[in-house]
Amino acid sequence: MSIIYEAPMLVMEAKMDSEKYKENLLERIWFTRTSRIHSEKRLMDKEDFYQFLNVYYSLITIILSILAYIWKCDTLSLLTIFMTIALLVAILYLNSQKYLEHAKEFRKNYTALQDLEFQLQHISHEDTETIRKVEKQYCCLLDSSNNHSSFDYYCAAHESKDEYREKHYSKYISRRYWFFTIMGYIQKSLFILLPIICIFRFLHIF
Repeated sequence: MSIIYEAPMLVMEAKMDSEKYKENLLERIWFTRTSRIHSEKRLMDKEDFYQFLNVYYSLITIILSILAYIWKCDTLSLLTIFMTIALLVAILYLNSQKYLEHAKEFRKNYTALQDLEFQLQHISHEDTETIRKVEKQYCCLLDSSNNHSSFDYYCAAHESKDEYREKHYSKYISRRYWFFTIMGYIQKSLFILLPIICIFRFLHIF
């Protein structure tokens, strides 16, 4: 009699395992895709901000050059030379980082992950063989692109909802998310204020 009752139980357990397997894979794909969306956004924001800094520092350098010529100020001329060299080095370094190129790679990758997610949603949890094929495709997509940063994952967890947020958005991730967000704003502010501080220092106004 026990064998008769055990058979349906085993079927139910296998069904639950296959459902969890599919849900787990869907969750992994979703988090990877969302994290890489944030990777693209972060790199695009970096590119835009550094282009702004390029124009901003160039304008300050031009203004300082004109003032140095009008005032015949050797200190200001020295500052202008320093800023010109620093600007050249910064431009060469930033061009080597290829932020736009990496952002395009992330976009291509998360678009493919989105397609994979749609495929998986329409596969029955009982079709484990097809689910495993999707998992292999997922692994191939992971291997074909650079990995996203920890901050990108924190952003994905911060924006997640319902079960995803309950499972992944811990106090630790919340603290890390806000720490890196605030530090990012501070860093940008320092880059903007740096030339103004240097000008005041060189002119002995402080």
